[in-house]
Amino acid sequence: MPPHPLDDAATRPMPPEVAGPELPHAPHLADRDGSAVIECLADDIDRDLLAEFLEEGRECVAHAEAALLALEGNPSDTEAVNRVFRAFHTVKGTSGFLGLARITACAHDAESLLSRVRDREIAFSRGCADLALQSADMLKSLFAVVARALHGDGRLPVPEGYFALLEALASYVPLRAVDTEPVPLHGPADGVFPAVIAGDVAEAGAEAEESTIRIRIDRFDRLTDLVDELVTAQSMIAQSLIAGEGAVGDSPQYALLRKVTHTSTIVRELQDLSRSLRMVPLGPVFQKLARVVRDTATKVGKPVKFVAEGDEVEIHRTMVDRLGALLVHMVRNAVDHGIEPPAERMAHGKPLPGVIRLRAYRTPGHIGLELSDDGRGLQRERIVRRAIERGLLDSESRLGDVGVFNLIFAPGFSTAEQVTDISGRGVGLDVVRRNLEALHGRVDIRSVAGKGATFILQLPLSLR
Repeated sequence: MPPHPLDDAATRPMPPEVAGPELPHAPHLADRDGSAVIECLADDIDRDLLAEFLEEGRECVAHAEAALLALEGNPSDTEAVNRVFRAFHTVKGTSGFLGLARITACAHDAESLLSRVRDREIAFSRGCADLALQSADMLKSLFAVVARALHGDGRLPVPEGYFALLEALASYVPLRAVDTEPVPLHGPADGVFPAVIAGDVAEAGAEAEESTIRIRIDRFDRLTDLVDELVTAQSMIAQSLIAGEGAVGDSPQYALLRKVTHTSTIVRELQDLSRSLRMVPLGPVFQKLARVVRDTATKVGKPVKFVAEGDEVEIHRTMVDRLGALLVHMVRNAVDHGIEPPAERMAHGKPLPGVIRLRAYRTPGHIGLELSDDGRGLQRERIVRRAIERGLLDSESRLGDVGVFNLIFAPGFSTAEQVTDISGRGVGLDVVRRNLEALHGRVDIRSVAGKGATFILQLPLSLR
C-alpha cells in the first residue's frame, strides 16, 4: 500500500507565540500519531495559483458529486467511476504540489476507495457511496478553511471528523449482504459515517472568497468583437465631425446619421451581451438539490428518485443564492411531507421509488419552475384543522383550495405531528415565501389527494 500523503508531507507548526490552548480548534488537531499539529499556509505560497486551485477544486468535487449520484442509479457505469476517480486524483495532485497536506490526504484516501471500485475489488455499495460523498463534503470544508486562511492569518484548522473520516475510508469493508447487490435508491446504508464541518468554517470560507464569474468563450469573443466595432465606429464619427464630409452622393448630415445609427446598434447589442454575461445556468443549483433529496430521503427512510429538466436555463447570478435556498426547503418538504413511506405507497398500489420532478423553462420576461411529487398531495382537511387550532381561521371560514393551500406559507405553520431536525417547526415554507417576495416572484399550488402536489413558481429574469 503506498505511503499516506499525510505521513510524509511537511507541515509547518505555528510559532510558539501564537500556538497554545486558546486556539478554538486545538482539540481537533491531533495527527494520526496523536501529536498536535497546526498547519499553516507557507509564507512563499503562490496566492494567485492557490485561488485558482480552490476554484478548480470546487469544480472537480462538484463533478465527482454529480457522478456519484448517477452511480447510485447505475452502479455498473464505469465511466462515472472513472470521472469520480479522476476528480479526486486531480485534487490530490494539485494540493500536493501546493503543500496542502490535509486536502492531499483526504483526496488520496477517497481516490483509493474509488480505485478499489474501479479494479472490481469491491462493488459500489451504498456504504461506499456514503463515504465517497462525505469525502466530497470534507474536501469542500477544507477548501473553505484554505479560503479563510488565504484572506486571514494563514492558519488551517482541521474540520471536525476529519481524521475519523480518513480512518473510515482506509478501513472500509462493505457488508457482504449488499456487496453483490445493486445499490438501493436512497435506502438504508451499510454504514454511514457523519462528517461534520467544525464551527463556522464553511460560512467563513464562503465569505472570504472573491466574487468571480465564469464566462462562456463565445460570449467573451463576441464582447471583444463588439468593443472593437464600437471603437471603429466612434473613430469614424469623430473623423466625419472633423472633416464635415460624407461619402460620394451623401450629404454630411446623412453620412453622420448612418454612422450614429450603426453605433447605436452596436451599443444596444453590447448592452444585451453584457447583461447575458451575468446570467448563470441552473445546472449547479439542480445538482445540489439532487444531493439534498438523497440525504433527506436517507434520513427519513424513503426511496426517492429526483428528476430534473431544464438545467440549461439561465438566471441572473444575484438571484442564485436566494433561489437555491428556496428550492432546498421545497424539496426537503416534498420528501418529508409529500412522498409517503414505502409501506403506505405499497398499500395504495403506488410504485417505489417515489418521484420528485423539477422543471425549469423560460417565458417572455420570466423564469418558470415547477416542482412536483407523486406523493399523497396536500391534505386540505388537515391544513384547515391546524389553521383553526392556530387561530388563522375560524370554523365558519369557507376558503377555496387556493386559499387553504396558501396557508402552508404562514409563519410557524406546520401539519407535522412531531418536531424533527427536518420539519415540524413551520420554518421551511415561511422561508420560501419570504425569499419569493425578495425575488419579486409568485407561487401557485396544484394538488390532488393521493396523486401528489405541484408548486409553480414564476420569477423575473433579473432583480435589476
